Amino acid sequence: VFELSPKKLLFRKIKSHLKLFSSIVLPLVILFLVLHPTYWYIPILEYILLASLQVYFITAKYTFYEPGKKSSAAQLYGAFGTLSVFLPFLIPVVWLMTVYFYIRSLKKLNFYLNDFN
Repeated sequence: VFELSPKKLLFRKIKSHLKLFSSIVLPLVILFLVLHPTYWYIPILEYILLASLQVYFITAKYTFYEPGKKSSAAQLYGAFGTLSVFLPFLIPVVWLMTVYFYIRSLKKLNFYLNDFN
């Protein structure tokens, strides 16, 4: 883990996932914008929503992280995040939970990453 602090590790994970996500999605967004310029706001909003869901999934994963185990709680919250794509009134809840999970994941990861201090 290159002796990173919890904050730097989470930032690195989020950054790498968003780079990968953007490299796959942005060409499609640009193609949509070229073919349908009057509906420019649709792919932009979808991109923001799906990128924020990536951050949500990562923070949920590390909130319930235990080495060598799959967390059913993280999977349940991941399903809730996926559900928010289909039920837009849940999106603000997901954004609030992302902030909450970020704070909790820093505390959880501090236990595992505190060996180098």
